[in-house]
Amino acid sequence: MKNLCLGFLLLMILFSGCETENNQAPLDIELQRDIQRINNYIRNNPFPFEKEYNNPTLGVRVFWTEVAGSGKKPNFGDTLIFDYVARRFDEPDWVLDTSKKSVAEYWSFLFSDKHVFGPVEYIFGSSLGKLADGFEIVFPIIEEGDKVTAFFPSRYGNKNPAYPRIPGNSLLIFDLELLEIKGKAESD
Repeated sequence: MKNLCLGFLLLMILFSGCETENNQAPLDIELQRDIQRINNYIRNNPFPFEKEYNNPTLGVRVFWTEVAGSGKKPNFGDTLIFDYVARRFDEPDWVLDTSKKSVAEYWSFLFSDKHVFGPVEYIFGSSLGKLADGFEIVFPIIEEGDKVTAFFPSRYGNKNPAYPRIPGNSLLIFDLELLEIKGKAESD
């Protein structure tokens, strides 16, 4: 009887390990599918850029449309001031959200007299739940004054239900301009 109980316990442990692996697999499959979709899109829709960053493990792709050459990169705790235009990957010609008033006026459904448009300020490294996770991957590699187009797999896209125009777990495209970096001492 002891051996039967021990065998049953080992079997339970073995199956619980399989369940964990199976729960992880859909995320990996989804990421691989997202990476393939992004790579296919970029291959089939070339656009001008000056340099590129490709992280094949994370699936984030960044293309510099303007390289400032300022040499000033952000550090954790710095205040970053940036403009953005967000688009959904499956509708790249459709703007979802923006910090730019002129873009919002063009896409009239985005414009509201109640909304204050202008550059976003946030403390680098504190975006948890505030911004798409992909920003934490992009900002360390760009310099003050750079303009980039970044492709985020769904894993690094919008997870904040407060933005109903951007469905959760969407592949996203962001046009970003890092306007200014204020060091931690400057921000205090």
